[in-house]
Amino acid sequence: MIAQRARKGGALATLAAIALLVAAGSACVPLFIPPLPSDRLEPEPAFRLHGDARLERASEDGPGLVLVMRAAEVPSGGWLAVQWFGPSGPARASESVWFDPEMLDAEVRLETPPSLEVTPGEWRAVLSWGGRLVRQLRIEVE
Repeated sequence: MIAQRARKGGALATLAAIALLVAAGSACVPLFIPPLPSDRLEPEPAFRLHGDARLERASEDGPGLVLVMRAAEVPSGGWLAVQWFGPSGPARASESVWFDPEMLDAEVRLETPPSLEVTPGEWRAVLSWGGRLVRQLRIEVE
């Protein structure tokens, strides 16, 4: 019986020693630092506007709207397409503005066409560059 207890005690001591070694060994695992890729991914240049772009009334009593914007990034010269949407939903007019890389931070103002009747309701201007949506601006006309 004493021999059995000694064997059980020895087995428990061996298990405890193994558990201690596993715990101590796992604490010494070095941090894995992945290798850096040789060809870094660079974001593709894209047309971007500053956050202060806005759509507003041309004047207090004037009939039109004006889009005020400043370019933050212009990858190359090109057209910024603007579509004007009225309260009823469909596009009412469309225009384009030419931007060059030299025009960064310059304020550009684009008014609605004189033939476009601005009626009360929500108006939107949707801006796109090269077929990609850049921004949508809205104003509530009373």
